[in-house]
Amino acid sequence: RQRKVGNRATFIINRYINYSNYCILSCQFCSFARKKRDADGFQFTGDEIVQKAREALELGITELHIVGGLHPSLPFSYYTDMLKGLRALDPRLQLKCFTAIEILHLAWLAKKPASAASTPNARWAPSASPSRTARAWRPSMRLSSSDRRSCSRPRTERE
Repeated sequence: RQRKVGNRATFIINRYINYSNYCILSCQFCSFARKKRDADGFQFTGDEIVQKAREALELGITELHIVGGLHPSLPFSYYTDMLKGLRALDPRLQLKCFTAIEILHLAWLAKKPASAASTPNARWAPSASPSRTARAWRPSMRLSSSDRRSCSRPRTERE
């Protein structure tokens, strides 16, 4: 490091936004997910998320991490409209949205293969994904040990 950059360190300040905490999965490690009937469940509108992004920009934050689980009833257009609104807000915004399992969920909603999200002009593709995206795209990584321990059983409304 010393030879490449000297005694210099850099960092990025980002804003983490959850658009919802409703999720159809029952991941054993997750304390975040809620069902629709839970009193502490929430869901933001696209306009509310754009407002949160605007507030972040005012603070000099240009990188957003946006995740929210597998929502049981949001239409595909919710996600595309949210991304469209965020992209229109400021060209400096770097959008790191949706975990690999969320991208698979969006592909299912759109009735498209998950690999379609990786095409450069996909209207629903974020700038990047915040976590473990390789598992969604590479079959050899899909059955890793963490996948077997978590997110393996869909949640039912009766649970």
